[in-house]
Amino acid sequence: MVAYRWVIEILRPTGELIGREPVEPDFSPVLEAGRLAYLRLHGPPAAAEFDRPMTIEPVWQSKLGEPYVAALRVAANGNTEFDEVPISVFRQTASRASSDYVARGLLKEGDAFIYLVTAYRHDGAPQTVGARRFSVTAAPAPAPRERRWTEAIGGEVEPGSDQPRLALPRQVLAEVTDCTRGTPGVETGGILIGHLRWDPEARDLFVEVTAQIHARWAVGTETRLHFSAANWTEVRSIVALRKQGESVLGWWHSHPVASWCRQCPEERQRVCPLQAGFLSEEDSTLHRACFPRAYTAALVCSDVADGEVRFAMFGWHGGQLGRRGYHIHGGELPPAWIGPVVDDGRKASEKRGEACVPK
Repeated sequence: MVAYRWVIEILRPTGELIGREPVEPDFSPVLEAGRLAYLRLHGPPAAAEFDRPMTIEPVWQSKLGEPYVAALRVAANGNTEFDEVPISVFRQTASRASSDYVARGLLKEGDAFIYLVTAYRHDGAPQTVGARRFSVTAAPAPAPRERRWTEAIGGEVEPGSDQPRLALPRQVLAEVTDCTRGTPGVETGGILIGHLRWDPEARDLFVEVTAQIHARWAVGTETRLHFSAANWTEVRSIVALRKQGESVLGWWHSHPVASWCRQCPEERQRVCPLQAGFLSEEDSTLHRACFPRAYTAALVCSDVADGEVRFAMFGWHGGQLGRRGYHIHGGELPPAWIGPVVDDGRKASEKRGEACVPK
């Protein structure tokens, strides 16, 4: 396998080069996306090979050519290729580099910039540029259990997308609503469990959430949620007692938006972007560390000023976390599809007015 050294070029909008930064990307989410694509392509027999070695190769830009990278190509067995991953997976790395340039006076706070990704072939081992913050071993991926979507969820099967369909029962939403309202002013959360399914009719995977386990031992503040070892012990015990062969499929947590916005006038609260839900940098870090599989999801429950609890679902898109759609089923109402809300891409801290910042 050819090894590459990766370098990000930071430029002004005029094209003036500000600097080059060598980086060591963490391609784990990109590799997980490739593994999930392999499983969706080949079905349950591929589950035994889910953790097979994967390779990442740069796709060169058509105009600038090598070493400028247009996308990343993930492959298994050296010849099975999947959809190309855009270089936007380097966005956070470029943002960190730009912050360093601001500190050094090469950029001003708020200055616009563009970045280019380059890759240079070399024969040695990849260069190490700093230690990773976490060292996590993911649990083995579950073997998909065969079940038809129409049998489990009801309703029509939508055309394929870059993410497996995800469904959860209304009862789960009712439970997390009660948990959220039961802890006003502080964050709470829990774990989503269920099954990774294979629909032989649609020839595709789907994610079926069956229950949530409230993290009773988690420590919540107005702006943070910390899971403890006791939470994971309880999850394993409950899954074993249920005897349904369920797996961890993600997590949920609440945002006490009404508390954050308590100093704001009512008319401002009604249009506050915080009500739409978001993943903070801490949330994203936790998800990446504890829920790295490409089929896992994060449900955000926003307790807003009018007493309503609003939901937003997030998941992996080609190695990046972003909003995703989901299905609700169960009870007397017909199945409902909740599409992803368009996000403007700004950080949560940038969306908060000064009066909204928790004290």
